[in-house]
Amino acid sequence: MNPTSYQNRVYVSIECNFLFFPETPELEVAVLIASEAFGQPITPELRTDVFERLARKDLIFSIVEKSKGELIGFATFMVFGDTLYLDGIVIRPEYHKRGLSKQTIQLARKQTSTDWLVLCTQSVRMWSAGRKVTSTWYPLPNKMNDTELEQKARSLMVTLGMKDLVDKGFYGGKLYDQKPTHRNIALQSWWDTICSFERGDAVLCLGRF
Repeated sequence: MNPTSYQNRVYVSIECNFLFFPETPELEVAVLIASEAFGQPITPELRTDVFERLARKDLIFSIVEKSKGELIGFATFMVFGDTLYLDGIVIRPEYHKRGLSKQTIQLARKQTSTDWLVLCTQSVRMWSAGRKVTSTWYPLPNKMNDTELEQKARSLMVTLGMKDLVDKGFYGGKLYDQKPTHRNIALQSWWDTICSFERGDAVLCLGRF
């Protein structure tokens, strides 16, 4: 990525050393980042998946490392009425654990003035990112789940193409080369009881901002 390629462009937010631009990244660069982030080879299937996500978004952010002027990730969102759907967030591995998922969700919420957040994932880290930006969250470990949240989640299942709140084999296998894990052992153990990484399960997660 040319270090000067993002000069003189308008960004919507700056968080620490990262700039967030409301623009679609170049497809080939996005595919390369996705390949690195998921630890998967570049295939026609991966290229198609990235292309479709970039094409169907309502809101998108390109995430740029400020000092290098380098694109290090992107996120796509869709809006369903009062609900913000995180369709995907892809960040180069060396920039993981910087709070970028949380920051991007908060920025998208500010841009859309939505009341709810929904995402589908097999990663406990994404579950955790969603929980950090919401006042209520579904599902939760070792707690009785909120009826209102579960009903809201079920109302979105069809829209998101899911058969159940935990859709077994939704992804057709593991998305990542290596399983995303959480440092909280108890939390990871709970997640493993509801979501099979190898099978490719997807968990519908939802909360109110």
